Amino acid sequence: IIFSERATVEDRRKEALEKLSVGMQVEGEVSGILSYGLFVTFDGLEGLVHVSEIDWGHVSDPSKFAKVGDKTKVEIIGLDTDKISLSMKRLKKNPWQALSEKYSVGDVIEVPVTKISKFGVFVEMDGGINGLIHLSEISHEVVEDPNTFVQIGKRVKAKIITLDPTEKRIGLSLKALIPAPIKAEDKE
Repeated sequence: IIFSERATVEDRRKEALEKLSVGMQVEGEVSGILSYGLFVTFDGLEGLVHVSEIDWGHVSDPSKFAKVGDKTKVEIIGLDTDKISLSMKRLKKNPWQALSEKYSVGDVIEVPVTKISKFGVFVEMDGGINGLIHLSEISHEVVEDPNTFVQIGKRVKAKIITLDPTEKRIGLSLKALIPAPIKAEDKE
């Protein structure tokens, strides 16, 4: 008689997989954390919550959202023989939906600056959503260094100029709140 532990484990895995379907919610435990996501084990199976499925906002460090051993609820979003795709964010209300219900293009809001890049300024909106104030929307002058206009951590008043929850984009403007300077030819 030949016994195979691998075959038994594979049979159990196959049985457990047959009981699952896309859209199901399961309780599991975080079993690993990597730069690209969280591994969650449940019912003798292991699946991956990719960084894009951890939270509705930008996730650069999955370890800020869970620790190994944490209990978590996840939704199954993909089943393959080799991998199980999971989501944590789909169990939370979509903040883009809430944002589009609360704000409209033209609204003026006060938000904190979270990041400054060479192409613009990122601000934090409700639900951890990042809005962008493009370089061209900071001032009527040519902006070479956004740091001369804003500082990380400080709050700024900005006007919403684009709001697209489907594309997950929100554009804001500082210069829309400042009267355009009068040019010499306009004075004449």
